[in-house]
Amino acid sequence: MRKNPVSTRAFGVLLAVLMLLSAAFVAPRAQTAKPLTKTELYAAFLQYEGLFIYDAAPLYTVRHSLDLLLAYEESFDRYAQLYQVPKSLVEVSVLRELFYYNLLDWGADIFVSAYYETALLSEKRGTQEAFAQIEPLFFKQDASTGVAQIFVTTAYNNAIDVLNWAAETGVRPGGRVYDAANVQDRYDLWFALKDDPDFSIEVMTLIHLRNALLADPTQGFRAEDLSEDEIKWIFARFNTGTLDSDHTVDCYAYFLLFEQYNASEI
Repeated sequence: MRKNPVSTRAFGVLLAVLMLLSAAFVAPRAQTAKPLTKTELYAAFLQYEGLFIYDAAPLYTVRHSLDLLLAYEESFDRYAQLYQVPKSLVEVSVLRELFYYNLLDWGADIFVSAYYETALLSEKRGTQEAFAQIEPLFFKQDASTGVAQIFVTTAYNNAIDVLNWAAETGVRPGGRVYDAANVQDRYDLWFALKDDPDFSIEVMTLIHLRNALLADPTQGFRAEDLSEDEIKWIFARFNTGTLDSDHTVDCYAYFLLFEQYNASEI
């Protein structure tokens, strides 16, 4: 998750202009949009690839990011159906994280991995006090990780809060309840997010479900009834931003494209 991404507003704005000029850009659910083929979806993103301004050296190109995303179609379909969350909402959030995955993220994973391995070893040996003295110097306790770049504990939309909410409310029956103070629980969850794209996509789906319910708890999550601002609010809530933030503007532009692409699959 990027709390303060470098601006890519130009991409979102010009993408919207492109769609307007082609008469393909329409408000979601306001009318039937022209379905996009896979080739057209790629072309819409690749036309403005040069406008992306990365916050550090990116590890994936736009094409590679799209390739990775669409390789997980089965997971997006399964959890969209299971939790009744619009597939496009989840896809674009993961896509934007792939666009911004960089060397800093890769390095952070190394420091967090080292923290957990060393913390568990110190518990077994009874050397927690000594470990606590050096831990701030050499380790990180948490970092966004996995295909969806989700934190375990240190962000508003952290995995422990979301999964515990889903288990306790019955949204995810029989789901594990995690203890944020327990190193083993955090270890298990962080590595699951890091190494299992399917699980990471499920957690991202649950994040959007919870945020949609927060948007209107009286009606539940009826995707077809979401307004433009409600969709933007869900994206903003994930990134702790605002309706006019770069992250929200970009994700809404992506969302319109993926709604059209997914319509072609029906």
